[in-house]
Amino acid sequence: TTFQHWEKRQRDVNQIRRDQYKFRIRFIYEPGYRKNVDLLRIFSHKVAATKLKKLLEKTGDYDLIYAEIPPNNVALTAAEYAHKRGIPFIADVNDLWPEAMRMVIDVPVLSTLIFYPLQREAEKVYALASGVIGTSDEYRERPFQKRKRDIPKKTVYVGNELQVFDEGYEKKIEETFAGNGEMDMILFNVKVAPSRRTYWNEKEKRVRWYNYGRYPAYSIAARTESLHRANVGFSLLFGGGARYSNGEDSLFLRDCLRQGLKIMASPEVVGEEKERESTWFHGYNDKFFKDRGVLYHFLYGRMAIPFSLRFLWAHKEEMCGEIGWKKAYALMMEGIREAAGKAR
Repeated sequence: TTFQHWEKRQRDVNQIRRDQYKFRIRFIYEPGYRKNVDLLRIFSHKVAATKLKKLLEKTGDYDLIYAEIPPNNVALTAAEYAHKRGIPFIADVNDLWPEAMRMVIDVPVLSTLIFYPLQREAEKVYALASGVIGTSDEYRERPFQKRKRDIPKKTVYVGNELQVFDEGYEKKIEETFAGNGEMDMILFNVKVAPSRRTYWNEKEKRVRWYNYGRYPAYSIAARTESLHRANVGFSLLFGGGARYSNGEDSLFLRDCLRQGLKIMASPEVVGEEKERESTWFHGYNDKFFKDRGVLYHFLYGRMAIPFSLRFLWAHKEEMCGEIGWKKAYALMMEGIREAAGKAR
């Protein structure tokens, strides 16, 4: 559409049209919205779905229609048009609506009623798909949860090419798992710039509740069957582009430990990070410390305040030089209260 979700602004359509592409791009007008959770977003998606229907009816037949879901109503418009015309339809499952929303609003009965329209639209899209793409195994399998269908399906992981893996890294990972058959997950070394390094494994060791918080997502390798058995996944509220800027990896590891997965750290080096501008870190500003407070509430519960004090004391020279220790602590407390539903 004309609206760019990540930047929350209208695209420069004229500039895009001036660029040289080997395919034609048609833009559907969408009014847009200011926040991820916003009533204007519902209206904006409805407008996009209506505009898409008109465009499809005007432009005629296609050999294939490929649509991302969510937005559920936009995907349903594409799916229904494809079904009516006998055109193969591919559903690209990028997120799960309304399941993801229940993480924010989970009130018995009420949430079911509120989210029923989204649930109904999603099930219709899944039923009309000729094939499925998912950005994770969980997303790929979601359309088959309530119906068994013999249609093509594939997982295409979202990647930013941030790491360059060493030659032979697959063998290192396989051999490490083979030598530690009881482990469900192993955290490997990946070389990064000193300023970004949060960990380095000098030797093999178990990862437990008191030392899991330093490991980034790119260090993780796991047995697929263990993840399926534990039914764990990454939080949609934390990470680059999400409401809270980072911490999805720590929450994921915490959930894995809570589900009884056995985790160890390995000194094997499997790759190196390409330096680039961060998608979430923009300095030790107000948002950084408030988001850290929210994260600590979910990680540590009643121990969030002591862990916040420990964090600030350990990093006061590096992180509190401009904003000041007292203000940083106040912002973390604000984040803790917000997460606990007591924001002031």
